[in-house]
Amino acid sequence: MSSNYCYKSSFNPCKENEIDVISHIKNLLGEQTKPRNNLGTYTTTLMDRDASQLFELLLPYNKVNQNEYPKIKQMEGECISFMLEMLHAPASLTPLGLSANGSSEAIFLACLALKNNNKLIGKPNLIISKSAHSSWLNAARILEINIKEVSYESPSFEEELLTAIDEYTIGVGVTIGTTSTGLFESVESINNFLKKYKETSKKHIPIHVDAASGGFIAPFKYPDFTWDFRLEHVASINISGHKYGMVYPSVGWAFWKDTSLVPKDMRMPIDYLKNNFTHFGVNFSTPASYIIAQYYNIKKYGFLGYKEKVDDLFTIKEVIESELRKIPSVNVISDNGEYRLPVVCWTYDEEYLYEIISQRFEDLGWVVPYCQILRGGGTKCFRIVVRHNFVMSDLFKLKEDLKLIHCL
Repeated sequence: MSSNYCYKSSFNPCKENEIDVISHIKNLLGEQTKPRNNLGTYTTTLMDRDASQLFELLLPYNKVNQNEYPKIKQMEGECISFMLEMLHAPASLTPLGLSANGSSEAIFLACLALKNNNKLIGKPNLIISKSAHSSWLNAARILEINIKEVSYESPSFEEELLTAIDEYTIGVGVTIGTTSTGLFESVESINNFLKKYKETSKKHIPIHVDAASGGFIAPFKYPDFTWDFRLEHVASINISGHKYGMVYPSVGWAFWKDTSLVPKDMRMPIDYLKNNFTHFGVNFSTPASYIIAQYYNIKKYGFLGYKEKVDDLFTIKEVIESELRKIPSVNVISDNGEYRLPVVCWTYDEEYLYEIISQRFEDLGWVVPYCQILRGGGTKCFRIVVRHNFVMSDLFKLKEDLKLIHCL
C-alpha cells in the first residue's frame, strides 16, 4: 500500500485538502440560529465575560476528584449552603445537597430515593401533572416506576389525586415553572391535601418539587409563595443552575430535607482515588467548571443581586406582553397575576396561524416555539422565555419584529 494513500471521506486529513478547522466549525455554527435569538430555551446562553474566561482554566478539573481538589469541594459546599438557606431548609434537621448533571440527573436521584425508601412488592408509582417535564417520564421508565398524571390546575384536583393514590404510590411530583407556560403549581395546596390524606390513611406521601426553572426565581420574586422545605410533605427539591442560576449547561442541584431521606444503598464507596470517599450520583467524571461558575454568580450577586436581576426580567416580560396586547389576533395568557416564571405566553383563536407565525419568527432570525400546554393534547401556546442575557437592543428589535410578524 502506498504511503501516500489517503482515505476519501468527509473527514479528510490529507495535506492537499487541508482546511482551517476552526474557521470551518465557525462557519457551520454561523449557519444556524444564534443561541441568544433562541427565545424558547430556558438555558443560559450568555454568562458574564469574567466567568466565561474562567472556563479554559477550569476545564482540566474533574469534580469527582474531590480529595485532590479540596477547594472545588469547598466552593461546591458554599453553593449548597446558599441554596439550602434559599429553600428554608430546617435547622433542626440535617439537610443534604449535591451537584448533578442538570435537573434530569437530580430528578432521577430523587425518584430513586423515593423508590428505595419504599420496599414494595408491587410496582411503585409516582403522581405528576400533565405539565411536568419529560425528565420524570424518562426517570420512571429507567427505574421501572409507573407514572400517573393528574391536572393540578383543575378545580377537582383533590378528587383526581384521591383516585390516583393507592398502596403503591411512593411520591408526588410538583413543578415550579412548567415548561409550556412557566406556571408555578400550588405545592402548598397539594401539601395540605396530603396532610389530610395522612390523617385518615396513616400513609405519609412525600413531595418532590421540580424547581429546575423556578428555583432561582421564586425566592427572589415571590417570597410570599410557600413551596419549599417549609412544607411538611416536601422531602426533596431540584434546581437547574444552568437556567435562571445563570450558568452555561449543564449543572443541576438536588436537595433533601434530611439526610435520612437518602437510602445508604445509593452511596458508593470509592477507593481508587486519593483517600477513600463516598460517591453519590449517576455520573462520575464531570467538569468542575460549572460548579465554579455557579459559585462565581453566588459570590458576585448574592441574594439581593439575584433579586435585582430577577426584577429586571419581569419588567421586560411586562413590556413584551404590552406590545402583544396591541395585536388583535393575540390572546396573552401569561399576565393573569398567577405565580410564574418571566415567560410570555399567548394563543390564537385560529389554528392555522401557529405555523405561519412560527415561520415568520424564523425568517427574522428568532426561534419562538409553540407547544401544547398539557401533555396529550389541548390548547397550544407560543412561549418567549425572558432570560438574563436579554438586552435593550434585543427588546427593541423584538418589539418591531412582532409588528411585522402580525401583518396578517
